[in-house]
Amino acid sequence: MPNTLFTNASVILDAFAELQGSYDVLVKGNVIHSVSSRPIDHGDATVIDVAGRTLMPGLIDAHAHITGLSLSPRNIAYPPSEIALAAAGYLRNSLMDGFTTIREAGGADHSIARLLAEGARAETVLLGACADPDGRGRGFSLSR
Repeated sequence: MPNTLFTNASVILDAFAELQGSYDVLVKGNVIHSVSSRPIDHGDATVIDVAGRTLMPGLIDAHAHITGLSLSPRNIAYPPSEIALAAAGYLRNSLMDGFTTIREAGGADHSIARLLAEGARAETVLLGACADPDGRGRGFSLSR
C-alpha cells in the first residue's frame, strides 16, 4: 500500500478545543504515521494538498442494517437481487458520508461478508453480524 502525505489539513487534536489548521499528515500504508504543524519530508509518498479542508480518520457506524429495504418483516418479500442492490447502495452511500467501518447489526447473511473477503467491490470494510437462531447478532470482522 502506498504512502500518502496530506498537506494543509485542518485536524481535530486531543489537546485543543478547536479545529487546528495547516497540518501535515503522513499515512504509511494504512496507518497514520505522523501529524505535524511543520512540513513533513514526504520521501516517496504521494502528496495531496487538502487546501484547509478537515481531514479525519473514517467514521464507524456501530449499528446498521445494510439489507433493510424497510423496517419490517416484509423484507422477505423482496427478491435477492433487490436486497443486494440495496446493500451495495447503502455501503456506497455510507462510504461517501465518511463511514469506513460498519457493524451489521443483524439481517445480512454471511454471504455479504464472504463476498467482501473475496474482494468484491464494496469500497468499505464490513464488520458484520450474522443472526443467531435466537435473533442476537454474532460479530465477525474482515478487511479488504
